[in-house]
Amino acid sequence: MSTKTWTIHVAGVSYEVTAVTDPENGRTFVRVDGRMAARPMSAADEERDVDLGSARYILRRLPSGDFDLDPAPPDFSAGAPAWTPPTRKTLATPIQRPSAGGKGVFRIVAGIIVTIVLVLGWRYAKDAISYLRVPWQTYTAPDSSFRIAVAGKPEQESNYINGYAAVQLRSRYKDHIYLLEWINLPFVLPYEKEGEVLNSMLEGFVQGENAKLIERDWSHATGRDALHFIAQLPGSKEWSRGTLRGQLIPDGKRIYIVYAFVPQGESLAFDVGEYLRSIELPR
Repeated sequence: MSTKTWTIHVAGVSYEVTAVTDPENGRTFVRVDGRMAARPMSAADEERDVDLGSARYILRRLPSGDFDLDPAPPDFSAGAPAWTPPTRKTLATPIQRPSAGGKGVFRIVAGIIVTIVLVLGWRYAKDAISYLRVPWQTYTAPDSSFRIAVAGKPEQESNYINGYAAVQLRSRYKDHIYLLEWINLPFVLPYEKEGEVLNSMLEGFVQGENAKLIERDWSHATGRDALHFIAQLPGSKEWSRGTLRGQLIPDGKRIYIVYAFVPQGESLAFDVGEYLRSIELPR
């Protein structure tokens, strides 16, 4: 492993920035104070933005293969637009007035549109409000390795993910399903391998569910780096058509996959965010 470290001071706070390059695949992991701070750089990527408190820095790959960390230039793109003088109409130009018949048609069309919007809005608002009252309970693992919210008594079963034995905890409220799977590895996952292993595991997981990956990004959960994802799920014997949203969280020899299913068309799923944020791991 090739590692380069900088100590940056921002507003009286010191940050330790490290760039760790894996010589096998050329991927570079960017960390701030030991935590992943940006999406890993591939061998073809030339730079990454790094946020240090209120300041933004840019990590650049030099032609020599070394790295340099510099403050980002100020962004002037949000400045005020140039003033444009208003155009003036001459008095000779007649004002076009809609006819009485045109007003009537417009009002009818506008009334139909407003009615449709209100009906659809009430439908989605009703679904969203119903999921604000999920009867959450706290489930604590028998070995105290984690705690998480469940909707009623959960079901537990064993399966396999990427060839590793996994345990699944499942609960449900109406049409939403909340799941937690964990995999015990035979080794402690090194932090420089987290990106490669989690991405590979996510791709295997999505492929196993016959889903289409829509989004993936690095985030944080329960004090750890996490790989967030959203996937579209086609209809099958086990699932109806809908969306999977969740995150993969590494924890020593264990990897957690916390995710939830909502049917197609239910974008206002407040309960999914509550569920994903509910997992607690020992510090």
